[in-house]
Amino acid sequence: MSADCITYGRGDILRLNSESNCIKGLHIEDSLLFKQLSRGTYNGLYKTRPTKRGVRGGKRTKGMACKRRSPSARPLLTAQSTVTTQQNGRRPRDNVFLPSILYTNCRSLNTWKLAELQSYAEIHKPGLICLTETWLDNNKQELIQIDGYNNHFANRSKRIGGGVAILSSSHLDVTVLSTHKSRTVSAAWVLVSSKNFKPLIICRIYHPPNADQTTTIEYITNTILKLTPNHPNAQYVLTGDINRLPTHGICEQFALKHLDEFPTRDSAKLDIILTDIPEYQLAKKLLPLARNDHCCILVEGQQFHKSMYVKREKRLITPERRNSLLSDLASANWEEVLLSMKR
Repeated sequence: MSADCITYGRGDILRLNSESNCIKGLHIEDSLLFKQLSRGTYNGLYKTRPTKRGVRGGKRTKGMACKRRSPSARPLLTAQSTVTTQQNGRRPRDNVFLPSILYTNCRSLNTWKLAELQSYAEIHKPGLICLTETWLDNNKQELIQIDGYNNHFANRSKRIGGGVAILSSSHLDVTVLSTHKSRTVSAAWVLVSSKNFKPLIICRIYHPPNADQTTTIEYITNTILKLTPNHPNAQYVLTGDINRLPTHGICEQFALKHLDEFPTRDSAKLDIILTDIPEYQLAKKLLPLARNDHCCILVEGQQFHKSMYVKREKRLITPERRNSLLSDLASANWEEVLLSMKR
């Protein structure tokens, strides 16, 4: 080796790489250094020298794999064993997000209230904005527009007042299922679809103070029963101004819970948010829109971890158990069963 040649050790090369973060900046003239680098693979970092496989390379690994796949090594199923399986053969999303919901009884959606509503949308970024008593018609609703939201209105056509609206974020897929406009009740039902959560059916309802309560309760019940067969996996969120409409029967029938536990107009609780989604927490009370006596209600969106695996119980079925079940069914006294059902 000549006297002008510079010899680099492994520590020197690692130190130069950590300082420069790029080997292209080094002027390599030493043949020994070039040989050391050529033995490995360089991709921004120094890797260990690849090992050579000998004559017996891979035989032990293959033997262990065959041993693992042997039928004798599999565990036997018990009479009732818990089997952990993966959903749909693929890993589901770890984080699931539910959209936030902003609700208010605006009592005439004029220019000042629309400006404050847009400010609320920019601050809290709700996925859905539900409004009652918009007091709009088909001509005025064209003036209502918030950036990043799509409008769905259900206005009264023959008289002033009432009306409901649902404003959905542009990243949500919303389909209008049903609208109802009468003197007794005004309602709009929409289906919200997304890859991050189960389908949501959002109801926006307004029940006037002097309207028949029985008619409104029957309408809500019949609509849910009508939509459930077509959307069996959907979850429900009911919002609106019901003016002291009793809801305990609806909550018990469809397993709904109240998210607002505070008065919404002075000391009276006129507005409600009902849902069967356990991930939604209690709502927050916000300041009302300009010169309005109904407060705004915010249900914050939730992020929860979706389980990667599902536990399923499988019961072992044998010919002996099947014959035992058939004999029990044949020896049972079915007349007593029928008489008990008639009672």
